Amino acid sequence: MEEKSSNGIPIKEMLGTVREGKRMRHEYTDDPISVAGATSKYETKIIGAAAGLLERLEEENQGWLEEKRNKLKDYLADIPDQKVRDLFHDGWRRFVKAQYRTRGRDQGDPHGEFLDESNLRKLIQSYTFDFIRSLRESRKYSVDPAMALRMASNVFRVDPLDLEKMHTMYPEFENWIIETGITMYRDHEAFLKGVHKALQDLRQRYPNREQWLLTAVAVRRHEDPIAYMEDLIRKEAAYL
Repeated sequence: MEEKSSNGIPIKEMLGTVREGKRMRHEYTDDPISVAGATSKYETKIIGAAAGLLERLEEENQGWLEEKRNKLKDYLADIPDQKVRDLFHDGWRRFVKAQYRTRGRDQGDPHGEFLDESNLRKLIQSYTFDFIRSLRESRKYSVDPAMALRMASNVFRVDPLDLEKMHTMYPEFENWIIETGITMYRDHEAFLKGVHKALQDLRQRYPNREQWLLTAVAVRRHEDPIAYMEDLIRKEAAYL
């Protein structure tokens, strides 16, 4: 008999879905392609084809989804259910565009592949697993729920475990710095590494300045923090 998790989903299938999510995300992040701009007619067709399958999968996995909703109910209590659904679907559309455009660039026209129901099922399962897992990680680090939903809708490019990874790498950073990196920068690891170095340089150069100011400068202008700080000092002097 196939081993199943407590929610009735085969463990092998769950692990396969997690691995598939990682593979697709690495496929995208290794050489990112823009998901901005209008949705093409083929992308619209794929999203439309997935709509009915989404409903069927929701019915098939109703017990599992209800369990996950209940576990996150208190955390998302101040967010209307419709807002959660809207952000889920916004993220899903970006997820489809990221996968379609990446594979189209690397393998030619993937239109037929994406309309295959078994492939669509894998995409939906992978996105849903990672969306929920991202919310669970955000709750663990007391991320504001609205911000957590923004991060969850970006799982096409952000690993849900990146939040823990960044907190481990930079334990001195306040939540908002890591959240800014994850939500605002495509390469959030490079951004946070830059902020870390900038903050070290600023603290060494200006040991008597307010920490909040140095932090703000490091986040805002991590590429040239000293030049920016010197400009601020000149402006301060002009007002004295």
